[in-house]
Amino acid sequence: MVEWGSPQDFLSLFLNLGLIEEVSMLVIVKSAPDTTDGKRGVKLARDMAADVILLQNGVHFAQGERLEGFCGAAYVLNDDVRLRGIREDEIEKNIRRLDYGSLVDLIAGEEKVVGMF
Repeated sequence: MVEWGSPQDFLSLFLNLGLIEEVSMLVIVKSAPDTTDGKRGVKLARDMAADVILLQNGVHFAQGERLEGFCGAAYVLNDDVRLRGIREDEIEKNIRRLDYGSLVDLIAGEEKVVGMF
């Protein structure tokens, strides 16, 4: 019997066999890191090699090493960071900052958007 480690294993197999085409996916996370929904959203993005947008209390994922091992692009909404009193030096360097206009453009430009967790 074959054991699979994650949904990413299935995705990789189907891509390699030409059964599906690679699709860009964006996961929106608005819940804090200490919540089930927040953890579920980030896990989905990680497992599916998707990009993630962190909004509302989800911006706390951008602090420290909470996204360690995340291979997709991560975005954070500047206004939500500011409203929660998070300093610029607390945000991981590889996380991209967005304003509302950039957020709309990013969502509109994606093939698939999943959220909100």
